[in-house]
Amino acid sequence: MKVYYWTPYMGNVGTIKATINSAAALKKRGHEVKLYKLFHEWEGYEDLLQQYGIEVVDFGLSKKWKSLPSKGIGFRISMIRLSVASFGKLKRNWNEEKPDIVIASLLGYLPLLARRSSSYKPIIVNSIQGRPRLHALRRLLWKLQYSDSDLLVTLSDETQKEIHDKLGFSENKIVRIDNPVIDGEIHRMAQEELEQTYPEGFILGVGRLTRQKDFTTLIEAFSRLKDYKGKLVILGDGEDKEKLSHRISELQLSDRVELKGFVKNPYCYMKRADAFVLSSLWEDAGHVLLEAAYVKAPIVSTRCPSGQEEFLDYGEGGELCEVGDPVDMAKKIEAVLSRNGQNKIERAYRKSLNYTMDIHGKRLEAALEGLLG
Repeated sequence: MKVYYWTPYMGNVGTIKATINSAAALKKRGHEVKLYKLFHEWEGYEDLLQQYGIEVVDFGLSKKWKSLPSKGIGFRISMIRLSVASFGKLKRNWNEEKPDIVIASLLGYLPLLARRSSSYKPIIVNSIQGRPRLHALRRLLWKLQYSDSDLLVTLSDETQKEIHDKLGFSENKIVRIDNPVIDGEIHRMAQEELEQTYPEGFILGVGRLTRQKDFTTLIEAFSRLKDYKGKLVILGDGEDKEKLSHRISELQLSDRVELKGFVKNPYCYMKRADAFVLSSLWEDAGHVLLEAAYVKAPIVSTRCPSGQEEFLDYGEGGELCEVGDPVDMAKKIEAVLSRNGQNKIERAYRKSLNYTMDIHGKRLEAALEGLLG
């Protein structure tokens, strides 16, 4: 099979690494894979791509635009500009290279639109990388946009059911295939030393500083830990940085909470954290949760949709708290800090082993071969 990946993400998101791992898993199984590059998606991963022998099809748009807005309404405008500029390039590539299958993880409507007017028509698979918020308008748009997909891939049973129930897509058109989050690099990087020491320990949050991740609740929960002497460390960048900094100041926590920005190696932090907290309002089997489980970090997670409770075996693999509730979150962090949860740590670790490249490759290959007949 010739499988090409369409993943036009802007910024450092977990889906970039998961896409590379997915392509590597198929390549390892003997298939030809390539990654489309619209803007800056694969920059910083050159060594990994070379290691796996994965070729990138560069549309050259990063030369046309050195930078584009990546936040708020500016981000949406950037996506429209990239879509318009890549529409013809995508069709030309299909006619020249004739991929059997295109897997789209963002802007999935564009390959579908391109196929309608293309003389060459590849199979198109849309991978739903985040839980969609299917209000009335979005349901209408998704029905119009994605009804032509040959297959929809989800990351959790809950999302699969929601798409079936709310969009009316046939069950045989939707399949759950977990992302290949776990690879050998995580174990190796987890052994590296931290750039600074934390003598009193630290609690960790990881993710983009956005409303979805709800680090405000984590900060407020941390302020309630009166007996804990360590720090709260949050790794990630995003549009809510100023808002979070202001809240930290209001709570007089400036000397105890660190917003460290994006770091290339979060795993060495996960491995050494007294507790890893996923505070999100919604996620779809959050990658950082799986990674934290793999390096055996004690875990606290919100019961946010979709997939967190399922992954943590409804509390048997970690502590679960209510969404947006700093009181409950603080209580569950204190439970983790009591260090009586070794069985939960081991259970979450074993669950994380279901998210390896080998397992993903087998499941994805079977689904794609089914489409080819």
